[in-house]
Amino acid sequence: MNNKINTRRKIMMGVSCIFLVIEALIFMYTYLYNIVALTVNNEISLFVYFYIIIFYVLVNNRKIYNVGNIRLLDAFFGHIVINVGSGLLVAIGIFIAVKSHDELMLSTFFVTILIQIVFGSACSYILHQVYMAFVPKRRLLAVVGDYKTDTVLENKRYKNAYYIVSDVMYYYDGIDKIIEKSKDYDGILVGELEVQFRNDLVRTCFNKNIQVFYMLKIADVMVENARKYVIYDQIYFMNGNHGLSIGQKFVKRLMDIIVSGLLLLLLSPICLIIMICIKLEDGGPIFYKQQRLTINGKVFNILKFRSMKENADNQEPAPTMQEDNRITKVGKIIRNLHFDEIPQLINVLKGDMSMVGPRPERKLFTNIYSKEVKEFECRLKVKAGITGYAQVYGKYNTNAYDKLKLDLFYILNYSLLMDIKLLILTIRILFQRETVTGLEYDEYLEALKKVMDEKSEESDNQEKS
Repeated sequence: MNNKINTRRKIMMGVSCIFLVIEALIFMYTYLYNIVALTVNNEISLFVYFYIIIFYVLVNNRKIYNVGNIRLLDAFFGHIVINVGSGLLVAIGIFIAVKSHDELMLSTFFVTILIQIVFGSACSYILHQVYMAFVPKRRLLAVVGDYKTDTVLENKRYKNAYYIVSDVMYYYDGIDKIIEKSKDYDGILVGELEVQFRNDLVRTCFNKNIQVFYMLKIADVMVENARKYVIYDQIYFMNGNHGLSIGQKFVKRLMDIIVSGLLLLLLSPICLIIMICIKLEDGGPIFYKQQRLTINGKVFNILKFRSMKENADNQEPAPTMQEDNRITKVGKIIRNLHFDEIPQLINVLKGDMSMVGPRPERKLFTNIYSKEVKEFECRLKVKAGITGYAQVYGKYNTNAYDKLKLDLFYILNYSLLMDIKLLILTIRILFQRETVTGLEYDEYLEALKKVMDEKSEESDNQEKS
C-alpha cells in the first residue's frame, strides 16, 4: 500500500478518535457536569475520571476507531456496548456515593445515552462512507490449493467493503514466484493449503514484511483458545474444552427463558394471524415437527409453522430450495420473513434449544456433513440455537467446513455479551431470503445417495445374517 493511501487511512482513524472524544464529552457535560453541580459533592467529580478510564478501556476493547478493519454493524454494536456499559457503571457508582436515586437524574441519563449511541453510530456510518469513497480497497493476491474446502475462489465473486481479491496463484507455482508477484499487491490471502507449505509461506512473508491473511483450519481455531503452559523448558498448549462452564450455562439459560418468554408474548398477535392463514389455505395442521440434534447429539422435535404441503415428508428428504413446489403460498411468505421459526421459541422455553447456538441439523444431514468434514459433530458441545455465529457471519452458501469453524469460534469464545450481540445482529438476517445452506445441492444429492446406499447395504447384511 503506497504512502498516500496509508496516510488517508491514518487520517480517517484520527478523525474517528476525535469523534469518540466528542462522544465521551457529551456524557460528561450533559450528565456528569449536572450531577456534580446538583449534589455539590466534590467526591462525585472523581467519577469524571472514573468514566474516562472505563470509556477508554471499552473503546480499546471494541476497537471501533479502527476504520477500514471493522464491519459497520460491529461498529454500531460497539457504540451501544461502550456507552451503555460505561454510563451504567458510573451511574451505579454515583448511586452508591449519594445513596439516593432522586439525584441520579435518570431521565437525563437515558436521553444522554441515546444521544451518544445515535451520534456515535452516525459518525461511524459517515466515516465508513468517506473511507469507501477515498481509500481504495486493499488488493490481495490469493494463494489457493486443491482442497474442496478452499473457498477463496468462491469469495472472489462477493463484494467486501475493504478488500478485493485481484489475482490468484496456486501453491505449485512455488513460494519464490508468489513472493515476487505479491510486490504488486497490498498483501497475500492464503486459502486451504498443506500445513508445511502454508507455514513456509507465512514465515517467508513475515521475514519480508509482507502482510499475509491466512485461513484458519479447525485445529487453528482450537489452538487459538487453548491455555498456555510451560512444562520443563517447553511451551505447551492445553485444549480441554468441554463446552460451557456451569456458570455460563446458568446465565445462558436465564437469558433464554427471559428473551423467549418476552418474544412469545410480543409476537402472539402475529402468531394468531399465521395460524389462521395456514388453516384457511389447506385445512392441514398448523405446526410441523421434525427431529433435530442438539447438545451431545440429543434428539428433539423442533417446532415450526407448517410452510409445506402435508405430504412433503413422503418425498425424498432434501434441503429447501428457493423455488420449491412443496412450499405453500402462506409458507412462502412466512419463510421469507423467517416467521415460520417463531414456534422454536417454545423449544427454547422447554430447554431443547437456546436463543443462540449452532444451527440444529437433522441426523441424516449431520451424517452427510460428517462424511465431508470429520469434525462436524464438535458443534454438538452446546445446545442448538435459533440464531448463531455461523448464521450471522456466514453467507447462505457458506460450506459446512467454514460454518463449523464459525460455530467452534462461538463455542470457544462464548460470553453473554456475544449472545446479546448476535441477537441484535440477527435482525439483519430477517430481511434476507431463505436459500440453500451447507453443501451445494449437487454435492448434497451425491452425498445423500452414498448414505442411502450404505443404509440399504447395512439393511441387506442384517437380513442375511
